[in-house]
Amino acid sequence: MEQLPCLAIPHTFFVKLLPLTAFELLGQNAPSTVNYFQLPTYYQYRLGSCGFGAWREVEAHQLANQWVTSGRCVQLPLLHHWRVLPIAPTRYDDRINLELWGNCEAIHQRVGAISAATHSIVLVLENYPLTLSQWFREQWSHCDDPMAMVMHLESTLLDILSFINSQGLLHLDAHFDNILTDGQQLFLTDYGLTLSKQFQLDAAELQFFKQHHNFDICTALTSLVHAIVSRYDGRPYWRQALPDLIHAEHELAKTIPADIRAYLISRTPLVMKIGDFYRQLMQDLTTPYPAAELQEILADL
Repeated sequence: MEQLPCLAIPHTFFVKLLPLTAFELLGQNAPSTVNYFQLPTYYQYRLGSCGFGAWREVEAHQLANQWVTSGRCVQLPLLHHWRVLPIAPTRYDDRINLELWGNCEAIHQRVGAISAATHSIVLVLENYPLTLSQWFREQWSHCDDPMAMVMHLESTLLDILSFINSQGLLHLDAHFDNILTDGQQLFLTDYGLTLSKQFQLDAAELQFFKQHHNFDICTALTSLVHAIVSRYDGRPYWRQALPDLIHAEHELAKTIPADIRAYLISRTPLVMKIGDFYRQLMQDLTTPYPAAELQEILADL
């Protein structure tokens, strides 16, 4: 095959390759959002999932484009162009642990098909210079009013996520490395795990969607607490540091402003409930998501 010419991409664009399996490449399957591989719904969780299909990510970006261009939600990166090209993706073998996923044959087939892919969907997206994780670390050390910064971020994140959820879309991966910023606005990106009511969902997926209506907001709030805790304690298992930071008699608690400590205290029940859920999920992939309990916690914030 003749080598493709190198493309000079302006720095204002971000180019992403989505592996397109042979099955997805077939004419009758493009651009269908069906769960081709009959993947279990627990594969939606961000435990190293490769996602349910490239066409779903394209569809999610097209929905986002509609919201941006209509002015309904501008905090999503525009998709400028996409096309299928004969570019083999980076191998995904390291993205799967069959034991972790319960040795699920459908997941094994999905990852194997990605590894054997000879084509990719090329997405040309708006580019923003920083992830929210990077920006937060840089800003925190010289921020005059950390509490105002925290509340602004929380409000902005909840506005974005509440909007997309109201439009029938769950992001399912809304942590700080998937949120970009230009220093002024936030932009929610990476739609590899998104679930939309406009996809061709099976009954199990529709039920999963209904059960996870507050998942995005809980993920974003947990990420915000994580970012704050990490500014005061460098332990890799940050949830171990959180009780020390909020305990009045602990030395760590004396290092943070009273309003930040009060914020952490108020968000701790949610963060711990999410942490408990993931710990149980690692032991049993059929662990039910505690939506009702989390909703009660959210109602008290």
